Amino acid sequence: LRHSSVAGIPSYSSLSKIPGQADLVVAVIPPDHYDSLFKACRKKDLRHIILIQDWENLPPESCKNARSIIQKHHGDELNITVCNSAGIQLPSLNL
Repeated sequence: LRHSSVAGIPSYSSLSKIPGQADLVVAVIPPDHYDSLFKACRKKDLRHIILIQDWENLPPESCKNARSIIQKHHGDELNITVCNSAGIQLPSLNL
């Protein structure tokens, strides 16, 4: 983490550092960390997650594993949205 905020929105290097609750988690992390991210979100009761990833440049096996992990965790407790690196504009959506 290089900045304490992104587009004026506070950012944290760890979910445990978020004071209180949050409405949304926007995560830009490698797919091999998704499982631990989703477990940490459940623990902190953070139910909405947007994953930003450069899917087109990931090796096929990494995409397959990421898809499996996302499908495993997405459901009643977690609402996971997946975007490519150009698919979301945080300032324009007022997030």
